[in-house]
Amino acid sequence: MIGVLHQLFSMSRDGQRAVRTYLSSHAGLTNSALANACYALSIANTLGEEGARIADLQEARERARIAVMLDPHNALVLAMTGHVFGFALRELETGEELTGLACRLAPSLPQAWDFAAMNAIYRGQIEKARGLGLRAVRLGHFSAYRPLYQTSLAISATLAGDHRAALQLSQSVLSRLPDFLGLMRHSVVS
Repeated sequence: MIGVLHQLFSMSRDGQRAVRTYLSSHAGLTNSALANACYALSIANTLGEEGARIADLQEARERARIAVMLDPHNALVLAMTGHVFGFALRELETGEELTGLACRLAPSLPQAWDFAAMNAIYRGQIEKARGLGLRAVRLGHFSAYRPLYQTSLAISATLAGDHRAALQLSQSVLSRLPDFLGLMRHSVVS
């Protein structure tokens, strides 16, 4: 599953497809909360790039629901599915509930704080998002996924009108994750 997470967090379209291909070809993973959460998040990560289809959203919802049902105390699963509910399904309250629970269960997990920051962005709570994003970056300072945590800071800086900071953060992230289309869009705005 480490390779699946790495592909998932690469934020490339090919990486997202590779996650779904791998997980679909391993029947033994159908009862894994983490595998279902990864599958749902990979769908969310490619929404809009190939046209959002109702079937994709339904599958993301079902995989996220199964993941939470299988392991309601796994903070990483809760954080990822919270992002799916908030971003892809626009069920912002459910997303906030799941990411908030992830933060309480694992207060040292940067992914939990980062996905909570993204959910705050979707709710229009930009200052809250900045605070949550800063916490994620600090917790994940030495993480290989630090650029992902910087993304919520870059996006919240764009939305707050701090375009210089947004561009600096975006350039730093895109130098490590050049295929991150979602961040590219915000960088263009700044």
